[in-house]
Amino acid sequence: MTVRATNPSLSSMDADYDPSPFETEATWLDSARAAKIRFKRDEELADQLRGIPISLKYRKHPADYVRISFYTFCSRKLLDVLLAARVNISYVEVSAHRTRLELGRLLLGSRIRAQYFFFRVLDEFDCIDLTASEYDDLEFWSVRKLVLNESTIAAGSPAFYVRNLPLLCVRDELKSAILESGCTGVSFEPISKWRL
Repeated sequence: MTVRATNPSLSSMDADYDPSPFETEATWLDSARAAKIRFKRDEELADQLRGIPISLKYRKHPADYVRISFYTFCSRKLLDVLLAARVNISYVEVSAHRTRLELGRLLLGSRIRAQYFFFRVLDEFDCIDLTASEYDDLEFWSVRKLVLNESTIAAGSPAFYVRNLPLLCVRDELKSAILESGCTGVSFEPISKWRL
C-alpha cells in the first residue's frame, strides 16, 4: 500500500543553523586524518572516527546535535533520547574541544566537559514512491517533491535514511521526544516540504 499523502507522521531531521545562543559550528581538528575517512553506508565508521578530535565553536552553550558534512555528532543528552527510542545506531565517543577566534587566529580551547559522540543511524530503506514524487534525477539528488512509500519502511523504525538521498527521517514520536528533552541544534521539516 502506497501512502500518497505527504507522509504526515514523518519529518526530516537536520542541524539547526539559525543564530541563537546554541548555534554551534563543528569542524575537524585533525583534517589530515579526517580526509582519510572513507564514507560508505554499509561500512562501520566508528573505528575510523575513534580518536579524531572535533572542534566546536559556539557562543554560550554547545548544541546537542551538530554535523560536519555527512557526519553527525550528538551530546550524551541526545544520545540517551535516541537510545531510549530504540533507534538503530552505531556510536562512538569523540574528543570535543572548544575553539574561538582571537585576532583572526583560531585558538584551541579546553576539552568540552560534556560527552559528544559520532553516531550513525543504521536503518536505510528504498522507500521513495517514484510515481508520486517529482524529481529530475535521484542519482544527482534533484528532488522537487518527495513522497515515501511507507509500506517499505519497517514499522518499528523511529529513524532511518532514505536510500539514494542525504535524508534522515524521524517519526513524530521521536521528534516529540527530542523536542520535549530540550535538545538543541536540531531542526525538523515535514517530508512534504523537503527539497533538494
